[in-house]
Amino acid sequence: MNNLSVVLLFTYTTIYLANQYHIPITPILVSLVVSSNIGGAALPWADTPAVILTLYTDFSLFDFLNIMLFPCFLFIVFLCGYTYIWYRFFSKHWRESPVIKKEPIKWKELRIPLILFVDYIIGLCVGPFFNVSIAYVSLFFGGLALLSNHKESMDLLNDLPLLDSIAFLIALFLIGGVLEQCGILSSIAEYILAATQQNPYLMCLSILGLSFLIATFLSDGPAAATLLPICTSLSSLVPFHLIYAALALGILSGSSMLPWSATGGPVLLSQTKRFIKHIRMLPHEKKELEEIFVLKNYLVFSIPFALFMVLFSALYIVIYIAITI
Repeated sequence: MNNLSVVLLFTYTTIYLANQYHIPITPILVSLVVSSNIGGAALPWADTPAVILTLYTDFSLFDFLNIMLFPCFLFIVFLCGYTYIWYRFFSKHWRESPVIKKEPIKWKELRIPLILFVDYIIGLCVGPFFNVSIAYVSLFFGGLALLSNHKESMDLLNDLPLLDSIAFLIALFLIGGVLEQCGILSSIAEYILAATQQNPYLMCLSILGLSFLIATFLSDGPAAATLLPICTSLSSLVPFHLIYAALALGILSGSSMLPWSATGGPVLLSQTKRFIKHIRMLPHEKKELEEIFVLKNYLVFSIPFALFMVLFSALYIVIYIAITI
């Protein structure tokens, strides 16, 4: 599933659970964004950079499974431990889980969406083997899901809080396009070749660092679009498509730094604003939820883990090259 969809689906649920169980809201919401980034980097259809790599390079599903899946799995494990440690030792309150009576799940209403979702995942897995673009698969099942919904289609589309995020992403892609047209990217590629002397270790680490910095300040999608031509020019010098893996891991780390570094960040904040506006809460709950909009509170949790990811990625790439060459 796409990481953006995960943020859309789970933001409200996460806020409800945090309020119900008195869990500190900022760490759990930032963890939602970071975990969606990690899951999005593991498969070719699950995030914007992964889709760009799949559509415009020969970095295949096998490469994702062979190179990307293992570090992403470790990152999820580390994130769970990091979030628990933060909650256990750095949060202001500790609680005992109350027993809550749950309403029965309405399986009849969920049957068609679940079937479509399972078919969609199967289509994404099978499509590349039959030269069917994952973009067409997504459009097809998105249309079916829209038709199967009981709500009016136009009302459903109008209620999606995506307009601001889409405009934001378009602007970032425009910035990346301007940089490419100005010749800056080709100059960077030539500089990397000269500075690294075509050493595969140094080239991969250079792309890892560049993608980390650009994704941090420009967001993940534009970082992938901006650096992809450079990686393509260097790919013949690095075995096993590792230059693309360095790009993906750098973007993953950088996209977890700032609220706007990933597509999920602006969507999370937009959903949180809608929650505050439309859902009745106690004053102290509202005040705590509004802390997610304070940049300092977001960065205190996100920066240590993002830096850990980029350092671990560098170590992973070095070890992988040493083993395979």
